[in-house]
Amino acid sequence: MDNNTHRSNLNVLNLARNKLSVLKPETFKGLQNLRALRLDGNQLEDINGVVSSLSKLEWFNVSSNQLEWFDYAF
Repeated sequence: MDNNTHRSNLNVLNLARNKLSVLKPETFKGLQNLRALRLDGNQLEDINGVVSSLSKLEWFNVSSNQLEWFDYAF
């Protein structure tokens, strides 16, 4: 099976206000077409590496979490 077979056509994902506290770096790895991601209003402390594989991401909201550090280079 081709690796592209498992990739999603999902463009927008809203996970706001879900009481998420941990996301593994590979959580969104298969969502190569994702352009907008809402993670606002959760309890996340660290998102290091979580969006690094999302090359088409244009809009990302991670406000109102408990982040101690954020790399604006993303």
